[in-house]
Amino acid sequence: MVASVIVESSVPIQQLLEAQGMTEHRLQRDQTGLLEAQQRVQGVWMEDGLGNPLLVLYPRSQLLDLAYIPHLMGRHWQVMAEERQKALLAQHTLGLFACLMAKVPVLCEARLLEQEQLFLEFGQPGWLLDISIEAFKPLLSHARIERFGIALTGIQPANLDEARTKNPHSFTGQRIYQRLDEVVEIPPLSQTAQRLLILQNNPKADVGDLTRIIETDPPLAAQVIGWASSAYYASVSKIHSVQDAIMRALGFERVLNLALGLTLDHNLQLSDQAGTDRNEYWHQAIYTAMLVDGLVKLVPASKRPEPGLAYLAGLLHNFGHLILAYVFPPHFATLCQYQQANPHLSSDILERYLLGVTREQIGGWWVQRWHMPEELAAALYYQKMPDYQGEHSVYPNLIYLAVNLLGQRGIGTALTSEIPTALLMRLGLNLEQVEQALTLMLKAEADLRELVKQIQSHTTH
Repeated sequence: MVASVIVESSVPIQQLLEAQGMTEHRLQRDQTGLLEAQQRVQGVWMEDGLGNPLLVLYPRSQLLDLAYIPHLMGRHWQVMAEERQKALLAQHTLGLFACLMAKVPVLCEARLLEQEQLFLEFGQPGWLLDISIEAFKPLLSHARIERFGIALTGIQPANLDEARTKNPHSFTGQRIYQRLDEVVEIPPLSQTAQRLLILQNNPKADVGDLTRIIETDPPLAAQVIGWASSAYYASVSKIHSVQDAIMRALGFERVLNLALGLTLDHNLQLSDQAGTDRNEYWHQAIYTAMLVDGLVKLVPASKRPEPGLAYLAGLLHNFGHLILAYVFPPHFATLCQYQQANPHLSSDILERYLLGVTREQIGGWWVQRWHMPEELAAALYYQKMPDYQGEHSVYPNLIYLAVNLLGQRGIGTALTSEIPTALLMRLGLNLEQVEQALTLMLKAEADLRELVKQIQSHTTH
């Protein structure tokens, strides 16, 4: 347990605490990884069909299954729209604590009351209120107390090794592959993507071969030229053609793998109702690819992966998210709702609970079915496993490192995790090096955002 500290608080919260007979209160730094999850109060705002609000409280050691709420409360409830949440919270500037004081309708998970001490947010970023259960219970005098949270122990992500090798003794592996092999119809690769893959496997391929393929796809050619002309790459001369883009700015490998990433995205024809945010997808994809590209240069030569494949792995690391929208369209909106209701949980836990398969599994499986390099499949499968040391481990290890470095700066949607020293050592890197690589990349962030906008303008369906 992290030691609590007593700090001078603002007048409003001090008045509220004193009104409850709490003359001494403790505020705790919000260090999620160091606090017991069962003591950390998670609050989710919901509303019924008439717009009536409901504050649901449960511990972070649990998953909130939205399907249970209507059974408990007798009518349909859904996660409150973000704009309405902001308006509601503006009336209660001291967060969950003030909402409880204001006697808003509350549904509380009973297992919170089994703890001796709880931590809840009170509107001051970076701090939590450390409150005893004796002081917390009076705040729930108007609340409904029920058992509805789902323990996380039984819904951990599937064993990726079993699923990937199709171990006949693994029920998880069988179910995943039966679902994907028998039910899912994989769209054929576009002609451009097929030709690019053939080129990628041809050691004698040259700039002329790549130029001819891209020039047969005018939208793709426009994107490549646009990227090469951007301020981020700062070409010394004007880019007039795809060949100029390859020779003067981006290089053969960069253009080949960028073109592959773009054509694979186009291969999934998602409707506007699919619920995916393509802008956010490409923002995260490009930042990750660029950071991986910078990190690869720091890896010692004896351990260094193929730069082009590492870049492509970064670009496609979240490709499984798009595939989930394509494969499970009736359930994808539900998944998005559960992510809103469980912001403390990583996507793989929620996907495993709802769908029985994670985006990492389905992304790796998908690129295998398209006969893409095994290194890329490994990067997608194992990117959330910092201890993975199997074949091609350098690729998923770099993705894990890049995603978490970006997350620590508030970039991307993934929950951040600690970067293990052992992972850095396997890559031949240290924390100072990788943070410098991130800082260097972000110095050109304005130019990087322009690259993202260019991609977004061409990938909007």
